[in-house]
Amino acid sequence: MPAVLVNTATVLVGSLIGILFRNRLKESLRNAVMKALGLCTLLIGISSAIATQNLLCVILCMVVGTVIGELLKIDDGIEHAGDAIKAKLMKGNGSSGNRSMESFTDGFVSASILFCIGSMTIMGSLEAGIRHDYSIIYAKSMMDFVSSMAFGAAMGFGVTCSAFFRAL
Repeated sequence: MPAVLVNTATVLVGSLIGILFRNRLKESLRNAVMKALGLCTLLIGISSAIATQNLLCVILCMVVGTVIGELLKIDDGIEHAGDAIKAKLMKGNGSSGNRSMESFTDGFVSASILFCIGSMTIMGSLEAGIRHDYSIIYAKSMMDFVSSMAFGAAMGFGVTCSAFFRAL
C-alpha cells in the first residue's frame, strides 16, 4: 500500500509542477524526456525478459491481456470516466473555451493508461504483493514523476485527476 501512495503522490506533484511551469517547458524538451523514459521502460522490459524463466508465459499473458482489454473496451471506459469528471468540474463554470479543459479528457485517458494499467504497474504490484519487492513500483514512480510533468504541461489538469484513479 505505501508504494501505491508514493506512486500516486509522484503523479500528483509531477503533473502540478508541469501545469505550473507549462509556459517554460518547451515542447521539444517534453518530447525528448518522453523518449528517454520510453528507452528506460524498454531497458527494464528487456532486462526482465532476459531474467525470466518462462518467456512463453510472458508472451501469452501479453496477448491474452491485450485481447481482454480490447474486448472489455477498457480505453472507452476510461474515456467515459474522464468525460464524467470533466463534466462535474465544469458544472456551472461555463468556460468551454478553456484550453486546459478542452484537453482534460485526453490528458486523463493518456495518463490513466500510462500510469494505471501499464505493464510496469501490473508487474510492480504483483512483485510488491507476492515478494514484498517494491523496486519496480518505486522505479515506476520516478518515471511517472518526470512523465507526469511533461503530460501536465502538455495536457493539463486531466493528468492530475488520473492520480486519483491510480489510488483506487
